[in-house]
Amino acid sequence: MDPLEAAIEEIKKEFGEDSITTTNTIDRPQQSLDRDMFVDFNERNPMAGGGRIGFYKGMGANKTKKK
Repeated sequence: MDPLEAAIEEIKKEFGEDSITTTNTIDRPQQSLDRDMFVDFNERNPMAGGGRIGFYKGMGANKTKKK
């Protein structure tokens, strides 16, 4: 057991089991989960840029050339 783990165990014994925690035992914040959801989607779908595809800027669909 390294010194950090020993110190954590000592604090738990002295102040109770729920008095101290480490980051590997807590839940991730919802904001972080939401951000990861969008990052994962963008990595899997690099061509999902959105927008109007196939139209010239400022012209209606019936006036553009057929591609």
